[in-house]
Amino acid sequence: HSIGNAFRRALLSSIPGAAITGVRIGGVSHMFATVTGVKESILDMVMNMKLVRFTTPQEEGVFKMSLIAKGAGKIYAKDFEGEAVVVNGDQYIGEITTEKAKLDIEIIVQVGYGFSPTEEREDTETGFIAVDASFSPIKHVSYSVEEARVGRKSNFERLILEVTTDGSVTPEAALKKVSEIMSAHFS
Repeated sequence: HSIGNAFRRALLSSIPGAAITGVRIGGVSHMFATVTGVKESILDMVMNMKLVRFTTPQEEGVFKMSLIAKGAGKIYAKDFEGEAVVVNGDQYIGEITTEKAKLDIEIIVQVGYGFSPTEEREDTETGFIAVDASFSPIKHVSYSVEEARVGRKSNFERLILEVTTDGSVTPEAALKKVSEIMSAHFS
């Protein structure tokens, strides 16, 4: 149980992930505004963008991405272009309802750990709406311990870990990274 709980806590807190930390939408100065010809409010679109998951070319840094949409149609995360790679491209962002409407979105993607509220970040770029960021790529971790038998000895235990990720990292890679972190910490 001691090892299982240590793995669970380390998986939830020590694996880096990428998330949106800032959003700039053309012609919008705050999150409670609306854009003519767009079905969703800015708040709804930002909430949808917070669900987009990314992989980045480096394990640290700031990456910019943009999206320009014109005319009627739905907008998905796969429409973003830039330095990071969108993992869940089918994530719905919003919908333009008129042919004359245009949506120009620029986002800042950062790599970090755990959860980062906007109040704790001081490096918000001018013109961007700061967004709370959930960096952790691990969605769920559970463990169980059961009795195991090896040969004639029946006094062993088996640790079973169930790890669910957002797709930006595999459960095996996350477990390997956490094993290295814990090994270095204990030594």
